[in-house]
Amino acid sequence: MGFDFENKNSRTRTLMLIVGVVLVLGIISSLIIQRQISQPRTTVVNTPAPESRTTVRSIYITSGGASFINPQMRAWIKVFMEKTGGTISVNYQSIGSGAGEAR
Repeated sequence: MGFDFENKNSRTRTLMLIVGVVLVLGIISSLIIQRQISQPRTTVVNTPAPESRTTVRSIYITSGGASFINPQMRAWIKVFMEKTGGTISVNYQSIGSGAGEAR
């Protein structure tokens, strides 16, 4: 009953080869995934050409709330209306926080 050294070496080499292949495939996979993540993505959106006639609609927003923030709200509303070209009008009424919740 002797020990088969040649068979053991063959198994070890086969195992080492399999481990090596798995490691190489893992490294290649991680490099591919990392490259795909780091590349910027471009999205192309086709939009129809605008019609020759443009209809400007006005939107009116009325709200109410705390009087404490009224000066800041007025400043924000002024900038907002300038940026939207006056097509969206905001009316903030400082009627107190409780009354604002009721509306």
